[in-house]
Amino acid sequence: MAVNSILEGKFISYVPIAVYRELATELQLTQSQLAFYRSRYEQAHQQNQQIVQEVQSVMAVGHKIQAIVANTTPDQPVIPQIVVPQQVWSSPPDTEGKFHWVIIFISIVLVASLGLGFIVMNTLSAQKQRRA
Repeated sequence: MAVNSILEGKFISYVPIAVYRELATELQLTQSQLAFYRSRYEQAHQQNQQIVQEVQSVMAVGHKIQAIVANTTPDQPVIPQIVVPQQVWSSPPDTEGKFHWVIIFISIVLVASLGLGFIVMNTLSAQKQRRA
């Protein structure tokens, strides 16, 4: 199998298909992990919204009880008011920026492996030409 060739004065380097397959597998794994974490985030976000709604309904009942207690027995202690934020998370966190770092890392690994392959093959072909 030819690893490199010279065509019209230009050097062309070939990457083994195994490297591409490995990178494709890693990319698919990363994409599936990203999809999994996004779905987990959506589930947590929905649960958070439900909890906020439940807390708000409990607070509404507490305010009603406070009003009733305030009207019937003024000498009893008043329930303190608790402020609950209306929205905890308005949108999912930015995962795209992190995904770009994965792509950049894979690209750096690919370029480094191609460069190393070039150096090794160039050295081997130079040694082979010296022997001949």
